[in-house]
Amino acid sequence: MSCDRCGQDARMYFTFGGLELCDLCISKPEEESKVDELKVYTGKETLQALLEGKTLEYNGTLYRFTDKLQVDFKTGCGWESSMSITNNMLGYKMTEVVLPQVGDWVKVNKFANTYVGQIKRITGEGYHSHWDSDKEEKILVIDSESSWQILSLEQIAEYKREQAFAKVGRKLNEFREGDIVMIDSLGVTAIVVSKKNFLKVQLHGINQVGKGHIAQPHQLTPIAFAESQVDLS
Repeated sequence: MSCDRCGQDARMYFTFGGLELCDLCISKPEEESKVDELKVYTGKETLQALLEGKTLEYNGTLYRFTDKLQVDFKTGCGWESSMSITNNMLGYKMTEVVLPQVGDWVKVNKFANTYVGQIKRITGEGYHSHWDSDKEEKILVIDSESSWQILSLEQIAEYKREQAFAKVGRKLNEFREGDIVMIDSLGVTAIVVSKKNFLKVQLHGINQVGKGHIAQPHQLTPIAFAESQVDLS
């Protein structure tokens, strides 16, 4: 098992908002390194930041240094080599750009399509992930033709919830008669007994004779959908 935030294996895990987090991630604030104000660089600091591998932005243009200085004018042509660092550039106030890192869950919009996944590897080819829960690891190039968002823990939990329903051909929070669920506020396992569950869901507590409950769909965590249960009778 790997941590849903950092992607690393650990001996101990904690459940938070439907996610499995390692002891290191549960003890620090969410996105701790990403909530700080982005630093602005000028002069020699600009050169040092580029040599350290940071991506900087000025007036919509991105700058980075690999084995040479590269710029991305966001015209759809991607990264281009730059001949030299000019004196004007040293006078720019350049802002650091936070790019997705290994372990981040990212939502990417590219060519009118949306992709979501946890970054497994970053290579010269692009970002490796099981995009949209694909069984195979695939590569996605995140460039000037893309927009991306690093997801919060709450957004990751919501995405995983959507995927759970989608795997059985349902819309988000579409519960049906016979589903086994957890009533989050009570910590009670129950079975759905109502047929129309758009606004409210009627439930009977498992091992609770004559005990009924009513909850809204978003207050329930699915345990087993009716169509995936095995009849042992």
